[in-house]
Amino acid sequence: MIVESDTSALSALLRVGEISILEKLYGQVIIPSKVYEELMVLGKFGVDTSVLDSCHWIEVLPNPNQLLFAELSEELDEGEAEAISLAVSIGADILVIDEYEGRKVAARFGLRLIGVGGILLVAKEKGIIKSVKFLLDRIISETKFRLSSKIYADIISLADESNL
Repeated sequence: MIVESDTSALSALLRVGEISILEKLYGQVIIPSKVYEELMVLGKFGVDTSVLDSCHWIEVLPNPNQLLFAELSEELDEGEAEAISLAVSIGADILVIDEYEGRKVAARFGLRLIGVGGILLVAKEKGIIKSVKFLLDRIISETKFRLSSKIYADIISLADESNL
């Protein structure tokens, strides 16, 4: 299975020290060069990014489709544009992406999408984490990660943690 990621989920999980969830779920995650660059900027804000260089399970790939990247860059930021362009080019089975506009564009290409909430739900289902709500609340409070109240409620309901 080819799993590729945009910046947001990696950033959120990195900031709360839970980036290894992705390795436990997928074994390997591919990221485009621009996403790697965006993640490394977090170091300027006190986030320990050294784990990215020691993660043998994260593979950074250049984008082979510059034409599609240029086209997508007209409507998305560079990280999202390159993530979608690379996912299309390599035939990714899953694209990890959270931003609404990026998800809309990625859906046009028929990509299978998952976001942080979905990752946490699958991680709980597989016994990797005990509580979706606990970790999602940490991500929201400790990072700049934004989630609508409806999507938050839906995720917590799917996790069967509404009473926590």
